Amino acid sequence: MNQHNVRLLDLPNEILFLILKKLDNIDVLYSLLGINNQRLNIIAQEQNFTNILNFVSISQSTDEISSISDAILNRFCIDILPRIHKNVKSLSIESIYLGYIFGGGHYPNLTELKLFNFNKQIFLCYFIGDSLFRYIYFNDVHALLDGRLKQLTRFIVQVHLIKDHISTSHKRVDLPNLKCFSLTSYHSTIGFNTVVVPLLRRMSYLEELTLYIRIWNRLTFIAGTYLDNEILIHMPKLHTFTFYIASQNDNPHPAIRISNDDIQRTFTKKEHRPMTSMVDYFDPYKMICRIFSLPFKFHRLDDIGNNIPDIVFNSVIHLKLWDKDAFKHEFFI
Repeated sequence: MNQHNVRLLDLPNEILFLILKKLDNIDVLYSLLGINNQRLNIIAQEQNFTNILNFVSISQSTDEISSISDAILNRFCIDILPRIHKNVKSLSIESIYLGYIFGGGHYPNLTELKLFNFNKQIFLCYFIGDSLFRYIYFNDVHALLDGRLKQLTRFIVQVHLIKDHISTSHKRVDLPNLKCFSLTSYHSTIGFNTVVVPLLRRMSYLEELTLYIRIWNRLTFIAGTYLDNEILIHMPKLHTFTFYIASQNDNPHPAIRISNDDIQRTFTKKEHRPMTSMVDYFDPYKMICRIFSLPFKFHRLDDIGNNIPDIVFNSVIHLKLWDKDAFKHEFFI
């Protein structure tokens, strides 16, 4: 204990583990694996450092995603992932790098996959031919859930765009191991009925469901009765439902105005509570109905009128207002 110069390799394995566990697994693997030291190679390949790999950095203040550097990505794909891919159980990656990451291994024990910045047009530039994950770019999330990842229990994905059709046929099997599913899409879609709902109906063993979705040009609003009859009835094991669903359409009968009370009366089951709604009319023919669970757990609200309920939105960091009717000073206090 009198020595003042103690090298890292002088420490026992137990102390090394305690130190390295305070670091991100990506940093541990990048720094220690393959540096011509057998002891550090063995330690770095322990399951503590290879089970969970997070290649995504998200700003706490702006919610923006920072890309991993090319040097780190290349090293992982060429040297690190081929050594540890069998240990990996959880992956968080930007979808643009999916082909590179899956090119580094087969991941037979993968149970959790988080995708960020899903952009179909970018992916088409990289993935052609008969790659195992080729169809992820033609069928968005559907293809990943065609039975290839049989052990997947959690799937959290942010999708850039949801179209109204699936361009490539694939298996539509039940997903008995999927217990948690989260889908976020900030761009309006007309494909909720044709793309999203059929996917959700395959998740009959789901226990946790999170939806943030904006729907455009639908004839009727999404409300409690629709959720019950078209989605939740297919999920008997569901115990947690966190949602924000905004439906925007044109009102051909401006004399008929739907109120918040009308919407909330459609939520009759205890599984829905607590929740609330916002119905906004921005002109005689444009209307948006929002339904969402409480407390509000999402980061973003767009096109908000002055009909906002008297609740606290603790998690919102992106707010876009529609000031057809001027907001009062008290709103900003």
